[in-house]
Amino acid sequence: MTSDRGPATDRGPVAYPGAAVGPSTAAAAADRGAPAADLRSVAGPNAAADPRIAAAAATPPPSTVTPRTVTPPRAAREFRVDRELARVYDTRADMGRAAARDVADALRALLRGQPGVRMVFAAAPSQDEMLAGLAAAADIDWARVTALHMDEYVGLDTAAPQRFGTYLRTHLFDRVRPGRVELIGGNGDAGVDGAEAHANAAAAQAAEPQDAEAADAEAEAARYARVLAEGPIDIVCAGIGENGHLAFNDPPTADFADPELVRVVALDERSRRQQVHDGCFARLADVPTRAITVTIPALLAAREVFCVVPGASKAAAVREALYGPVDASCPATILRRHPRCTLYLDAGSAPAPAVASSHSTALGGVVPRGVVPPG
Repeated sequence: MTSDRGPATDRGPVAYPGAAVGPSTAAAAADRGAPAADLRSVAGPNAAADPRIAAAAATPPPSTVTPRTVTPPRAAREFRVDRELARVYDTRADMGRAAARDVADALRALLRGQPGVRMVFAAAPSQDEMLAGLAAAADIDWARVTALHMDEYVGLDTAAPQRFGTYLRTHLFDRVRPGRVELIGGNGDAGVDGAEAHANAAAAQAAEPQDAEAADAEAEAARYARVLAEGPIDIVCAGIGENGHLAFNDPPTADFADPELVRVVALDERSRRQQVHDGCFARLADVPTRAITVTIPALLAAREVFCVVPGASKAAAVREALYGPVDASCPATILRRHPRCTLYLDAGSAPAPAVASSHSTALGGVVPRGVVPPG
């Protein structure tokens, strides 16, 4: 049977001709979230009798509220040098957000097609914005991710905040809880999931004697090489040093054909000075002189490389990495040979447009014929 009162509505009570609406009815409508326009029409002189009615009736109509939208950062320009794609953003924040978005997209895509993903992370202040964005990314099954990192100091107190494993735990691992975390120095877990893995890592670090790595750095490098060799690396999140290094593969001794996956290295003085510039150490004398590093062939074996390099202090290294000869004088030049490497730059680190256009292929939203886009 059809009512002569008109169609039913889910918008709350409606005043029909001759109907009396009391305070309790209007208040109930307010509690159910009835639109303000309906409350104004039904409350009448009763509006002041209940604060719920008055508050709801005073709410602006929905049409006057503009929804907040978040626009993904867009590159100010992008270009390709050899196989490497470079994207330049106006600000460091935009650069970090864009890199995080792309890493998260790649991670989700891989997880849709395979049981797990193995990732290697750089640890440096240059990665702050990207890691923050990645930690906040939604819909990533981190329980299926194995997290590794590129390098670690030899001989640094295990409680020192400058340790790269500590940095990554603070900025990412303790926030997203990967299913497995392997830290150089033996402070990761052995494949135990969730909170138990992180409790084991903390206990192992606290129990490890000071300078234990210095006494047995070669053995630790061999152990970490075995961990790397357990399966292919899917994603590397990298940076470039002020001297052009990748991880702690410093010029001029970096070996593009290194037979080892991990090795102990002596640190270049400029590489050590960067740690002071970054605010990690107060003075050069405090920076360790040796480190354990994943080698360049091990890094380049990854399916995809996302390289984040902000700041004017990196501008010279970026220019050399993009336009210099591909050799060990600037180890980052080898990224131009990787089939799926994207370089993220900000206004401070990026080469001037004139320099870029004279050495590279500019991309204006359309990939030129013959150029294979990443992905």
